[in-house]
Amino acid sequence: MALTILLPVSRSFAQNKTQRIDSLMNKAHQGGQFDGAVLVADEQGICYKNGFGMANLPGKTANEQGTRFFIASVTKPFTAVLIMQLIEKRKIDLTSTLSNYLPALVKDEIKKVTIHQLLSHTSGIPDFLDGSVSSETVYTDDWFTRKLNTLTLDSTAGKFKYASSTYVLLAHIIEKVSGSSYAENLSKNIFQKAAMNNSHSLITGETTKNIATGYVIKDSVTTKAPFLNPALFKGAGSVYSTVEDLYRFDRALYTESLLKDQYKEMMFTTQSNGPYGYGWSTRKLPIGKVVYHEGDLPGYTCIFFRAIERKYCIILLSNNQSHDRYKLDIVKRITGILDGGL
Repeated sequence: MALTILLPVSRSFAQNKTQRIDSLMNKAHQGGQFDGAVLVADEQGICYKNGFGMANLPGKTANEQGTRFFIASVTKPFTAVLIMQLIEKRKIDLTSTLSNYLPALVKDEIKKVTIHQLLSHTSGIPDFLDGSVSSETVYTDDWFTRKLNTLTLDSTAGKFKYASSTYVLLAHIIEKVSGSSYAENLSKNIFQKAAMNNSHSLITGETTKNIATGYVIKDSVTTKAPFLNPALFKGAGSVYSTVEDLYRFDRALYTESLLKDQYKEMMFTTQSNGPYGYGWSTRKLPIGKVVYHEGDLPGYTCIFFRAIERKYCIILLSNNQSHDRYKLDIVKRITGILDGGL
């Protein structure tokens, strides 16, 4: 008797959550705060997914849940998984230093930088991908060695300071140790295992197609953003994906198909004063442990949010960079709805 009474209530609550999220997202879109694709899931699975705005204005192509977007720094969690897979296989170690992979380095302080420090943004290596680096650059041992030999560690060495360049170094290390390209490693060791069939890491010189065009609002007019080749940020911001594929990644992380639990726990544990783990921002909230990552490239902004203990997953992929400042508030509001707030 109790079961027959509770089932309709539960179903009604689930429907109410979906309706409230849909109302929130429609208001955000109409208020000029979100264009793109969204997916929301709880412990039962997907409870909402939708697309808003245009993937391509001239072609009048609408954003859908299957639309591909560049995910910028949300690439970093994938790089962290690849590194931890190599650690699990005992092919590298968290204490391994850059000198193991770039033996021609001359500065002792940079020679001693460890995998742990690169993963946790505590190396002190400043961002070295600036306007002087061509988007067609091919990263080699010689290129990294020459670049690093010109640098001086920040005074923050040993403390958290976000630097995307360190994840480009990690991608290079993955290639050296595995003997395969970063893109091949992603495909074989993550995308295929998680059935992420619409995800890929852009390769230098590769052209893009079937990806949402990036936009920005300037003087109240939506215009096409200047293109910055994501291949420049291999390992740090080179991946494109869909909300559905990222959800598959989320669910795969609850199994041991990608990594054993002990190595995932290392990724999700705060390693510095950031707080940041390995490839993930980390927080302890009333809903439990939360790991997430934001991303931002010219024309694109996104967030991949996971409340691990509740199995909440919120993914926002936008092709309008001007909406960047709204995404955290949208995630906060959706989390409130999932948690039963009225």
